[in-house]
Amino acid sequence: MTTIIKKIKARANLGLAFHGAFWGGILLSLFSLSDMCTGGCSAVSDYRIFGTRFAYMGVFYFSLLAGSFAIASYAREKRYYVFDALVLAGVGAEIYFVIIQKFGVHQWCPICLSICAVVVLIAVMRGYELNRDRLRQKAASGLVEEVDKGKAKPVLRFAGVALICLLTVISGFAVAVAGVKKTPVALSSQAKRLLSGMAPDSLLNPLEHADIWIGKADSPIDVYLVADWYCGYCKKIQPDIEKSLPDVASKARYTWLDMPVHMASLNVVPVSVSLLLNSRQDVQKGRKILDGLTSKKQSVTDVEAIEALKEAGIAFMPAKEGEVRRLVAETVNFCKIHDISMTPSAVIINRSTGVTKVLRGADDVSGVKIVAAIAMLQSADTAVK
Repeated sequence: MTTIIKKIKARANLGLAFHGAFWGGILLSLFSLSDMCTGGCSAVSDYRIFGTRFAYMGVFYFSLLAGSFAIASYAREKRYYVFDALVLAGVGAEIYFVIIQKFGVHQWCPICLSICAVVVLIAVMRGYELNRDRLRQKAASGLVEEVDKGKAKPVLRFAGVALICLLTVISGFAVAVAGVKKTPVALSSQAKRLLSGMAPDSLLNPLEHADIWIGKADSPIDVYLVADWYCGYCKKIQPDIEKSLPDVASKARYTWLDMPVHMASLNVVPVSVSLLLNSRQDVQKGRKILDGLTSKKQSVTDVEAIEALKEAGIAFMPAKEGEVRRLVAETVNFCKIHDISMTPSAVIINRSTGVTKVLRGADDVSGVKIVAAIAMLQSADTAVK
């Protein structure tokens, strides 16, 4: 009787652990929906799985796991084939998701990795449960190495199960490969050429020598404001940054760098870069107009962006395509050097001392912190002198 009670308790505890893992996966998926894992936008924002966001698919997957586990647990004959297949396929899919983070977006997402860990944990718990049940069955029947006649030898049986498991993992990997795509965006011909020229080039000139600066020209402090036109975090902190710009301009020189995290931003980048190169006096007014336009429409064309600026009374003069491509390539180089993979970000550099302060994500980038960083770098410059 005591042994039976222990078995029931052990199975109940493991069942609770499984359900805890299912709910953990669901909550992590919902949490990732808010992009709070990074506090900013990164290249992963453009990826979808079968046309839907990873968060929704995560909720669906863990709900499916919970449902199949519950059905198998309460059935008269406890068959977990569907549950086991879903778990192994999930492991295969997560392997591909990790590969995307490493080689596709070049950035690790803590919540995505946590979801991966939950899937692996469920697989490990299931493996433990199967092994434990197998050992108990042997012990209960008094068998150690005896094999029933007419059944395959243990080694062959193990090889067959291992092969099925491997094929299921590979199937999950293949489904992920087939389903994960970047969100299709209609790009202008110039935006496509711009995209083709975005590869980092170590031979490019540093941005500090480009004619893109606003503010105190003789200041040794440079402030780079890195943003993306479809980054919700950038739009959220934009009013705060705008309020601080007069203070920033009185102490340092600053500029805007467009890092196109979202593909749709490539249509707007040539317009914003042209403003920076040819209409610097209207940069802030122009960026505010473009910000409003990209907030209203999912994919703004370069023609629509230019028309909006002209309607606001800005004398828009397009920059040469070569200049735009060079500046974007220099921006990519700059972001790579300073390990910037998300927007918004801010880089404050003292050219005299080489001291650099990097702010990443909406939680770190603010007008107060930028001004404080300028003051810190100025004091460091005074100490050196």
